[in-house]
Amino acid sequence: MLIQDIVKILTDSGIEPNEANVEVRLLIEAFAGYSVADIIMGKKLTEEKLQAVAERAKLRAKTGKPIQYIIGQADFMGEKFIVNEFVLIPRDETELLVRKAVEISTEAIHVALDNMAKMSLFNRATFRKSNLFEKIREDEKFDMIVSNPPYIAPKYKKDLQKEVRFEPEIALFTKDQDGLEFYKQI
Repeated sequence: MLIQDIVKILTDSGIEPNEANVEVRLLIEAFAGYSVADIIMGKKLTEEKLQAVAERAKLRAKTGKPIQYIIGQADFMGEKFIVNEFVLIPRDETELLVRKAVEISTEAIHVALDNMAKMSLFNRATFRKSNLFEKIREDEKFDMIVSNPPYIAPKYKKDLQKEVRFEPEIALFTKDQDGLEFYKQI
């Protein structure tokens, strides 16, 4: 068996060729312990390691289970995070949102802290972690809220891509019929 044969397993299941190549590279790193550099330098995978990678590729092709769940990790913000069926897979779009929020908020927080110090107003700003507005008083106001709540109405469950069906339902589906439950609260 060759690496190209493993890529073909994925492309035959409908995965785009570029994505299939990336996924096979991830499988080789995770289940054969070889990096791209190892392969470029001519290090050969044993038939046993190729078979281990092929088995995971067949699982991906047959079930549509996301590659991140198969290997048990996902790249996000330059780090590798453990993922499984209990957590959402970090998406590229989420990374863009986080980078933008960090870019905006870091500078804004520094300016706010400088202004608080200058005016001796240390007790006038509060930072906290909260589930929606659970720990927020009604009279509090915010300049920015960054959120990724569930947004899919239950009636659309059957129409989802098969890969998405592996993700935790609590992070995907609202209880209302229009998918706006959390947005209305916000």
